[in-house]
Amino acid sequence: MDKRSFLRSVAAMLAASALPLPLPALAAAGKPVRLLAGWRSGVDLPAPLTGGPGDYVGIVQIDWAQRDIRLLSALPVASRGHGLISDGQGGYIAQAYRHGLWVLRADAAGKAVRQIDIKAESGRVSGGHITLSADGKQVFCTEIDPVTGEGWISVRDAATLARIAQ
Repeated sequence: MDKRSFLRSVAAMLAASALPLPLPALAAAGKPVRLLAGWRSGVDLPAPLTGGPGDYVGIVQIDWAQRDIRLLSALPVASRGHGLISDGQGGYIAQAYRHGLWVLRADAAGKAVRQIDIKAESGRVSGGHITLSADGKQVFCTEIDPVTGEGWISVRDAATLARIAQ
């Protein structure tokens, strides 16, 4: 087993252990689970979605009882997605991996509503991590100044992604 395969296996085991219920309980509940995901595809997306090889963020639905996994939405992005959070209204907010350049908001259908180029806006790059404020009105995004190495937290309006503080 190579290092990459080992790390994927460990990540999958850790993710499964973090679920609120064991997998058999999820299957017995009969309710599909939706997950936010970021991935790099080396092949075309399955129909009815369209898209070639590249980086994506989107929604995956797993129905344990039916043993079915479906890709519900796939949004192409310029680089690997890392920070992904629910906006609490059916959509999500995603940020590029560390040293990436984007943060975006998608609606409940998985369509991009707003995308910000962090480097064009501030000269900084993504730190890869985001979180939503307790009231859901702001998003906290980690950013890095690539020249000095300084770390920043940008506070953004959750609806528009406009920076309101830093």
